[in-house]
Amino acid sequence: MPDDLNFQCMIDTLQGAFIMADSADMTVMAANQLASIQLGLPLPELMGQPLARFVSKPPLGDILRDIQRQDLLYNIEGEICSARGRCFPVLLSARVVAWSYPTLIFTFSDHSQQQLMNELLKKKDELFERVRQLLPAGDENMAEDPDDYISGVLSAGQLLERAGIEVGHARRYHNPLAALQIHAEVVPIHDKAPLGAYNRTHFRRMVSYLCVQSSRDGDLVGRHENGTLVMLLRQTTLQDAVRVAKRLQQRLGSFAFWPDGANCETSTCIGISTWNEADRNARQLQVRLEAALTKARLTGRNTIVSLS
Repeated sequence: MPDDLNFQCMIDTLQGAFIMADSADMTVMAANQLASIQLGLPLPELMGQPLARFVSKPPLGDILRDIQRQDLLYNIEGEICSARGRCFPVLLSARVVAWSYPTLIFTFSDHSQQQLMNELLKKKDELFERVRQLLPAGDENMAEDPDDYISGVLSAGQLLERAGIEVGHARRYHNPLAALQIHAEVVPIHDKAPLGAYNRTHFRRMVSYLCVQSSRDGDLVGRHENGTLVMLLRQTTLQDAVRVAKRLQQRLGSFAFWPDGANCETSTCIGISTWNEADRNARQLQVRLEAALTKARLTGRNTIVSLS
C-alpha cells in the first residue's frame, strides 16, 4: 500500500466515485474527492460515516450477500442518497479485498444523465409519431422514409446527389473532404431472441438521432443503400475525421438500449475515407468508404478503420 498522501492522490484521479469501507462495521475508511462531492460531505466529515447511510438501492446488506455468492458485483443498477437527501441513480460495483484486514471496495457513477437522455429520446419518439400522423400521406418528400424526412437524414438518393456536389466543390476549391460510414447494431448482454419490428425501428431512430445530434454545422448525414449511415464532413482531413469518428462511437456506445426491458449494448463499426485529388467522381470515395467499413466489421465490434 502507498502512504496515505500518495494513496489519496491516486484515488482522486479515478473517474468514478470511490469508497473503501471497513468490512467489520461498514464505516468509510477512505474516499476520493468525487465521492465526497456527490455524497455532499467534506472528505474529513465523510470518514467514519456508515456506508449504509448513503446506499439506498439495493440495500447494503443485499450487496454484501451477493458479494459472498459471486465475489464481484459489476455495474449493478442502484440508487445513492447524499447527506442532504438527494437520491440519484447509479451504476455501482463492489468487492471485498483481503489486505491486512478485509476491506470493501465500493465504486459508483452517476447515471442520471443517461436516464435523462433515454427519456428525451423516448419523448422524441412520441413526437415523431405525432408528426407522422399530421403529415399528408402523399407528400413526395417522404417517399423513402418519413422518419428520415422528419429527422433531417438524407435518403440514399439525396445522399448520392449531395456527395457528387461535395466532391465537385472539393475538386474545384482544393478543399479537404472526408466521409464516415457507420454500421450500428444491438448486442444483447445476455442471450435473447432477435429484435422485433418495433424495436428495430426504435433502434434505427435512436442511431439516426445521435448521428444528427453529433454532426457539426455543415456536415451531412444520409442513409446509404445498404442501410448504414454516412456522414459527409466538409473541410475535414483524415486525422480530424478519425477524431469525429471516435467521439461518435463513444456517444453511441454510451447509450443504453432496452428492448423489452433487456439491457443491450450498442456496437458501432465505422469506416473512414477522404476525397483524393486523383478521384474522378464520388463513386471512388464511396468504394473506399465501403471497403473501410467492411474491414472494420471483419476486425470486430467497435472498430474504426480508415482508408485514404
